[in-house]
Formats: sequence, C-alpha cells, structure tokens
Amino acid sequence: MPVSVPFTFVSQSGNVPASELDSNNTTITNYINNRNPSSGVLGSRPAAGNAGAIYTATDVAGGTPYLDTGSGWIQLGAGVNVSSIVSQVLVGLTLSNDGGSPNTVLDIAAGGCNSDDSVLANRILMTVSTAMTKNMNAAWAVGTGNGGNNAGASLAASTWYDVFVIERTDTGVVDVLADTTLSPSLPSGYTQKRRIGSFKTDGASHIVAFTQQGDYFRWAASVLDINESPGATTAVTKTLASVPLRTNVQAILNATVVPNGTTGAAYLSDLAANDEAASISAAPLAQISWNGSLLNAAGLDASNMLIRTNTSSQIRYRLSAAAATLLVATLGWYDRRGQDT
Repeated sequence: MPVSVPFTFVSQSGNVPASELDSNNTTITNYINNRNPSSGVLGSRPAAGNAGAIYTATDVAGGTPYLDTGSGWIQLGAGVNVSSIVSQVLVGLTLSNDGGSPNTVLDIAAGGCNSDDSVLANRILMTVSTAMTKNMNAAWAVGTGNGGNNAGASLAASTWYDVFVIERTDTGVVDVLADTTLSPSLPSGYTQKRRIGSFKTDGASHIVAFTQQGDYFRWAASVLDINESPGATTAVTKTLASVPLRTNVQAILNATVVPNGTTGAAYLSDLAANDEAASISAAPLAQISWNGSLLNAAGLDASNMLIRTNTSSQIRYRLSAAAATLLVATLGWYDRRGQDT
C-alpha cells in the first residue's frame, strides 16, 4: 500500500517554520509503525482496517501470511509444507535420572519434536530450548524445577510412567509431564503432546536408574525377568516386568538354559508372529540349543537377543525339553517413541 504524505511546503515561500515538518514525519512514522509485521495464532489476529499490515498465523499450516486490505484480510501465499517438515521430528530430549535427586527428579535435555496429531497437517514443532528438570514426585506445575507428575501428587510404587512434551499453542509455552496412560488429560490450555520415553519406579517409589541414547534405553542394573521350567514344550506367554507397558519396544535380553540333563533347544519370539516350535534343524531354528550328553545338570548355554514386545510387555517362548530351565535377564530396550506414526 503506498503512503500518502502531505507536502506542506508546496504552496509556501520564504522562511518556513521547522514545525511544518511534523505533519510529514508523523504521517510516515505512524504508517511504518502501524504496519510492522506481527504474528500469533489465527484467533488473535486483529480486526481488519489497517491497510498494508501483515500478520502471520503460526497455527495455520505451520505459518501462513495474511495482508490487511483495509476492509478485510487476504492470504498472501500457501503455508509451510508441514507434512514434509514437521510430520516427523524427534531431536534431543534425552531423559536421565537427575544427578542431585535421582530417585524422584527427571532431567530432560534440550531438543524438539513434532506433536502426535493423527492428521499430519495439524502437527506442530514443539521445542524445549533449554534443559529442564521435573520433580516426578510432585503434581505437575508449569516450568523447570517444578512438579511433573500428571497422574497424582506423588510417584506410585512399581509403576511405569510415560513422559510427554506438551505445548500451549495460544502462548507457545512448552513443558514436560509424566502419566500412566498414553492419552493423558493435559493441563488447562495445553492442546499438543508427544511421548518421548518411559521410566519405571521400584517398590520404594523411586525412579529406577537408567541411561538413554536416542532410541536405546539401558538399565543401570539388569533384571532377571524369567526363571522357570515350563514342564511342557508348548508355547508360554511371559510378561517382562522390566520393559515399558502400553507400547511396543525391542527388549534387549540375555537368555540362558540350564539343561537339567536334557538335550534340546529354546526359541523366544514376538507374539505377533506365528507360534513355532524350537528346533535345531527346521525354521525358525532356535536362539539356544544344548546337548545333554555334553553338559551336566549345572551346564549352561546362553544367547543375547532382541525380541519385540506387545503393549502388555509380553513375549513368547518354547523349549523342546520340558524339564530344562529358562532364565531371561532384561538389559534394556529400544523404543521408537512414535517415530513410525
């Protein structure tokens, strides 16, 4: 929009007071100031009437510019291609036990991620610009150093918690909370979320020590989750108490068989796959096999493996020798944290 500046000197001659410049300067200054580009959510866009003003709606397709014609707003161009830029982002946001209060406080590294909206075009980028700490043994309150527990005022014992980045799109405030559901009731004003990991408490309601690097989570101390003789060669479904609930993960396992004088094979599998018998000659073969004539009752065979769990933290196993004893230790897990949705 062109500016119309009154030129007060055209019809005058001789000496003219400097104050006559005020009309020109004021007009130009007001025009520029009133048309500084601004931004915010579409619902906060001012009423039209300031011709030439530009407003960017940050919540429309990742950022969409509008021009005030003086009588209404018109869109200047297409918004950002959110589907290709924001639809799948997960950087940083590493979780860890706090150095000073590891039993109750969780540290969250700086990073960013997309929200988990099912419609890709509705996803936004949520950024944790500086590292945060959240006290998971206190009810959630906005801000680093404050409570982070959205499921109660204190941590429950022997419980899995999922950790989420959340955002208020009306103010742009980003925070972190933990809950015992994948569909938490977000604090007032918060409309966007994304799960970034999980942690578990022990019998004393303390956060169990772990290490994270990307999708890799490792317990500080491995846990023996299975120690049993099935008494049969049919499939057994077992819950691994030491991998997250409510989501599929790749459990990192060490498995050992005590032959108890038998000869046989052991096969651990994903419950989404067919139930197949352990074998030393036919598919799917086995992760562990042993020869009773070469091993005494205390003899051991062992293997390291990755087995995908279901959303109840379960896997399947079969032994070809019912009297043998299977022991399985959980070292940690790989968690895609929503990157495949």
